[in-house]
Amino acid sequence: MSGQHSLAARAFSTAAATYRGLGELGLAAELYEVSAAAFEKLGNFSAAGDRFFEAGQAYSDSEDYERSVRDFRKSTEAYETYGSPESVAQSYFRLGLAYRGLGDLEKSAEAIELAIHLSRSESWINDARRNLEHPTAD
Repeated sequence: MSGQHSLAARAFSTAAATYRGLGELGLAAELYEVSAAAFEKLGNFSAAGDRFFEAGQAYSDSEDYERSVRDFRKSTEAYETYGSPESVAQSYFRLGLAYRGLGDLEKSAEAIELAIHLSRSESWINDARRNLEHPTAD
């Protein structure tokens, strides 16, 4: 793939961030997904994971938890192969919060516990543990 494809993938990501800043979360999430797909075609799976993570976050922020779960699963899958252990942990944590938004406290706890197991950041682990202790709190 050419440099033009890489430029397009980054342009979609930039547009997504701009719309997120404007509060257009649904549009931002969709643009992050387009950017992620473009990065996948380029073989840059780490960047695709980052864009799926951002899409998942935008969907969570707009309380569209089904789409959030879908995109956090995709980011987790990409990070498990191409990302850092901390990226995997953070993606599982956000996946757990999205499951909580859907009302699936069992899957939420499983994902958050896995995030704690994978994380190397003590302050981050403490935040995840607080979320496990108070599953109905945001």
